[in-house]
Amino acid sequence: MVSNLFAHEPSAVLVVSSDEAVCRVLKEILGVDGIDALTAATEQEALELLVGRSISLLMLDPSSTGGGLEILFGIRADERHVDLPIMVVAEAVDDDLFEACRTLGACCVSLTPSRHSETRLMVAAQFRHERHRKQDRQTLSQMTAMAGAVQDAIILLDDTDAVACWSGGAQDMFGCEKAAAEGRLLTQLVVPESYCQRYNDTLAQFRSADQMSPLGVTIEIEAHRQGGGQFPIELSLTRTRIGEQRFTIVVIRDISERVHLREEQKMRERMELDLRHSQKLEAVGQLAAGIAHEVNTPTQFVSDSVHFLLSSLEDQWRLIDEYGAVVRALESSPEHQTLLERIRLVEEQTDLQYVRAQAGSAAELSLEGLNRIATIVRSMKEFAHADERQKQPADINRALRNTLNIAKNEYKYVADVEWDLGDLPEVPCHIGDLNQVFLNLVVNAAHAIGEKNRVTKQSGVITIRTRPLQDTVRIEISDTGSGIPETVRDRIFEPFFTTKEVGKGTGQGLAIARSLVVNKHGGKLTFDTVAGQGTTFIIELPAAAREPMPGEVVA
Repeated sequence: MVSNLFAHEPSAVLVVSSDEAVCRVLKEILGVDGIDALTAATEQEALELLVGRSISLLMLDPSSTGGGLEILFGIRADERHVDLPIMVVAEAVDDDLFEACRTLGACCVSLTPSRHSETRLMVAAQFRHERHRKQDRQTLSQMTAMAGAVQDAIILLDDTDAVACWSGGAQDMFGCEKAAAEGRLLTQLVVPESYCQRYNDTLAQFRSADQMSPLGVTIEIEAHRQGGGQFPIELSLTRTRIGEQRFTIVVIRDISERVHLREEQKMRERMELDLRHSQKLEAVGQLAAGIAHEVNTPTQFVSDSVHFLLSSLEDQWRLIDEYGAVVRALESSPEHQTLLERIRLVEEQTDLQYVRAQAGSAAELSLEGLNRIATIVRSMKEFAHADERQKQPADINRALRNTLNIAKNEYKYVADVEWDLGDLPEVPCHIGDLNQVFLNLVVNAAHAIGEKNRVTKQSGVITIRTRPLQDTVRIEISDTGSGIPETVRDRIFEPFFTTKEVGKGTGQGLAIARSLVVNKHGGKLTFDTVAGQGTTFIIELPAAAREPMPGEVVA
């Protein structure tokens, strides 16, 4: 005795047969499992019973008068019953009947008494199959409802990569109705020809993976709307399984705004870079007059010394000529006294003793002036040297000295410089950018001291201090100015914010310095300040190369 196979399957079966004996036998078989069996003798009666009722299985007697298997053709011709499970029950199942059933999407089973248990098992299998199909349809319906609740286009592709589900978001995004989209390929609907190869390669590579990937793949390509218009999209592929069938879920997001923001960010970065270079050129331009003054002073005394030496040499040649004449005359003439007087007169006129005393000093001053010119020019050259794209090891102490050399005209009338340099390792950096940072901070220090000096009439001090730490180097640039007012301390790194008078500051120096130290080098730029006593800006730089942090901009 076969146990109840349908304890949790309350469903109805429609038996179509003109033979009352067949109907009775099938009712008895189904009754064992508590299944309600409806009967119909003709195709018309069967179609009428199918309308408005939940029929889980149709059992057809092919030997029925007035129809036979033609009833099966008639039921399958109705779109409402294309997927209805049908079982053909016959006294004997031959190859022709089996093939006909297979063609029409039906199964067949023998109705002989010895096969009744098999019939019950076949019915149970059909019920389970129908239950799973209902669950799959429900799952698909839920997925479709969920897809319709989001703005992204959510598309389901079957095993042939054709559209099986087209969400409302897809309809709105691409202007294509669901009926027109289902059954077609995305390359026929939304992927432009120029991107078809990339899409197909990505899809083929994705589908070739044997495992169900929860992450899938994402690419950025272009898409087009019905009626024209191309726009950027983010296309993500993942897998899912509904029943025994695998599907590919395609999620498409319109990223026009993201691409626009990305372009704006790139433009801002380019503008920031241009502004940084402009700031550097502006700083160099402001220093040009001071550099010219610094170069002019040693050049002037070099020139004076050289002129002195030249004029002295002319007199010396005169004296030497006279010496030659005297010597020749002494050899042939007794008028010694007269000749000696001539020599003494020329010595007095040429100031021979003074020339002899000053000539060496003049030469030394010339060399000193030339050395100072060379130092200023070398410092300026290193300061203005273009950065490499990659960070290069650099001597921070040397860079600080070079910066102070070319900035001397900014501070020499208001402050002295004190040095306290530690033994630093070479730091991987863009030294040109750091030169600009150092220059901005030194100029700020000089201006702060200058403002205070207007009141105190006393010279200030700029202190440059460097120290190696565990994995960083620390640079401090201190001034003895008036300090930063508490009301503006939170704003000093803001672009275009300045406390200087109109025409003296752009408000970009500290903002650019912070960007170069923090964003480009992954370091820190902070400050300590005491009202009335001064300010110390503190730079900390990684002592070894590292990967950029998220959000950093690396040129």
